[in-house]
Amino acid sequence: MRHFFTVPFFYFLLTATASPQEAIYLRNPSFEANPQYASIPGGWRNCAFNDYSPPDVHPVKGGPFHVTQKPQHGVSYLGLVARASASVESIGQRLDRPFKAGQCYSLSLYLCRSDTLLSAARNDRRTFNFNGTLILRIWGGFSPCGQKSLLIVSPPVANTDWKKFIFLFRPTENFTWISFEAFYVDGTKVAYDGNILLDNASPIVPIDCETTKPLIDGASLHPPEYSFKKIERLEKVKSKLTRSAFNGSDLFMDMRDVEKREDLESLILENCPGIGFRFSRSQFTDEVAYNLKEVAVNVAKFKDQILMIGIPKMGEALVKRRIKKIKQTFREIGLPKRQYRIELLPPNAPPGDGWMCGQKEIWLKLG
Repeated sequence: MRHFFTVPFFYFLLTATASPQEAIYLRNPSFEANPQYASIPGGWRNCAFNDYSPPDVHPVKGGPFHVTQKPQHGVSYLGLVARASASVESIGQRLDRPFKAGQCYSLSLYLCRSDTLLSAARNDRRTFNFNGTLILRIWGGFSPCGQKSLLIVSPPVANTDWKKFIFLFRPTENFTWISFEAFYVDGTKVAYDGNILLDNASPIVPIDCETTKPLIDGASLHPPEYSFKKIERLEKVKSKLTRSAFNGSDLFMDMRDVEKREDLESLILENCPGIGFRFSRSQFTDEVAYNLKEVAVNVAKFKDQILMIGIPKMGEALVKRRIKKIKQTFREIGLPKRQYRIELLPPNAPPGDGWMCGQKEIWLKLG
């Protein structure tokens, strides 16, 4: 069987080492998650510009983006965009074992582009079609989202059906993190709106630098299975909340009223894109905290339900201010202290399964 290598980037004619070789397995390599805009699939971390919305998990049935490709594998895939504002989207994760400096590797994944991806520009109510052709850049680093060395550059991905790309690369250091970044086609002088879709990444396999043959038997590759809890989308039923629902506050908002406990997770999932902190600050991305308050008001109706809040440890002073902000927000809408719990999470890795949101330094789940 012949293999066609799309871009043999950083290819070197070197003799492979004789030491035992092991594959590197990505966590959730097929980007499986509940399809959702501004959402990061489990196992991955948002590496994009903090003041912009995170990447998206497609396809969202009937969604306003009109991205309709079927997944190449599983139930979902990742969408990254680059914008005319010169901002780009990126995700990353810690490797299960570091790269070996000087060792050649092979990585494959499926890429394509959507002819239609309708989205509003930042601070602009107009809708634009983010359908420009982009490239994918893959980086190695030593810290979350670190870009110490550019490992792979794909050719322009203009195809609208899934195509398998196989990349060869040779890290120069023992990098512990990897990140995938959408970027503009080489030679671009003016930034533009574009998209690139990713699915079904392979294990990262050590290869002989001269022959490009794998140094381990393909039959021995057993990627860890990744599972996630599928959540049905919540029907948008509106109901006007009374003053008493806000514990006597002067706040009045038009919020959805969840009648069944099993719909609480669906509400959290839908509200995730609007829940988060500003970069290195204790202010919410939405000053009114509408999405978080809507979740909390509905949790309060089920007296034995607990809302878990996960805060990454990112400096003692910042964490204290963020916790204070969360408590103040819950007091405003009357969520009793017994119905929420704040937990500190490791700063450099996604928490375990069950947590939702997390795009902007705050995680939620039901306890």
